[in-house]
Amino acid sequence: MSAIPIPEIASGNPSYLAKATALKARLNAQIPTDLRLPPSVLDDLPLDVTGIPASCGLLSAAELAITELDATAVCQKIAAGELTAVEIVTAFGSAPRSHTSSYPA
Repeated sequence: MSAIPIPEIASGNPSYLAKATALKARLNAQIPTDLRLPPSVLDDLPLDVTGIPASCGLLSAAELAITELDATAVCQKIAAGELTAVEIVTAFGSAPRSHTSSYPA
């Protein structure tokens, strides 16, 4: 799996650029490779990325169903004993993230 792409930064002083590069490298180091989207997905992102979790293969059917719930439904399922906090955290912790945001570090 590839590291998070670090876009070229058009402006900024050398101190800022060094800090931004270091922070992005730290972020890359903290994301387990088995939770990264494959380069084939990242290299050709569709305009509508909402289908990626279902098609990327990182989530089981049960985890995908959990991540599609809204907060109210999650709470109701916990209260009814249908889901545990561990299941919910695992599902959302495994949900794919591209981390290709365009905001500065």
